Amino acid sequence: MELKLIKNKIPKELYNILEKEITKLRPAQEKAIKKGLLDRKNLLVCTPTASGKTLIAELAAFKSIIEGNGKAIYIVPLKALASEKYKDFKRRYGNIAKVALSMGDIDSADSYLVDYDIIITTSEKLDSLIRLVRQDSLAFDEMARIYSEDVDSRINGGQMVNPARGGAKWRMDEFQQTEYEIISALKIGEISEPYESTDDNGKTVYKVIWLKNRTDPHLANLKNDYNVFKEGALIAKENEMVNTWIEIKL
Repeated sequence: MELKLIKNKIPKELYNILEKEITKLRPAQEKAIKKGLLDRKNLLVCTPTASGKTLIAELAAFKSIIEGNGKAIYIVPLKALASEKYKDFKRRYGNIAKVALSMGDIDSADSYLVDYDIIITTSEKLDSLIRLVRQDSLAFDEMARIYSEDVDSRINGGQMVNPARGGAKWRMDEFQQTEYEIISALKIGEISEPYESTDDNGKTVYKVIWLKNRTDPHLANLKNDYNVFKEGALIAKENEMVNTWIEIKL
């Protein structure tokens, strides 16, 4: 597959960089594109060394960054590889994205990374994040702002917003089965293990839940349940208006 065949599928800034380096895509890269790489599909690519996996990652990462769909984390097994890849990305993509390197003390939070688009790191560094939160060395909201790929979650510091209510409170029966089981087993202040889930668009994602608070079952009262009463009143008023409109029109 010629690179020019995907010119209209990737940002102009990205294409201008790649056309100086390559003219033809390798088989693995072509297959990934045909499987939805440039359409935000989730892919697991397993190919031999030097078969073009890095460019597959670059296409997905920088397309997402430039189009405002999220940040990227590039994980390598060794610090030497992380340094090498950082220099390479900085040289080639430094004008279109903010590239950061995070491979120092695995027990440090590196909160400055929130300002970067793509982070080059080692697997040991990434695995340490949840441990830092559990040890109170890294705030959960700070971790969400730095690493979350979900725009709403990143802006809200990891806080889940109830789409039905517009607030931060949820009833247990409003969660998906997986979330229900995980939350039921958590104590206040505990953080779950990472687990696979799907977002609102059906995309596979990985989540971590921190249970900030839990309200035990109780009789509703204005002090603790004002938003519930407010929501109920609004719904009742909307239904009344709809029924009145129907009566008038009929």
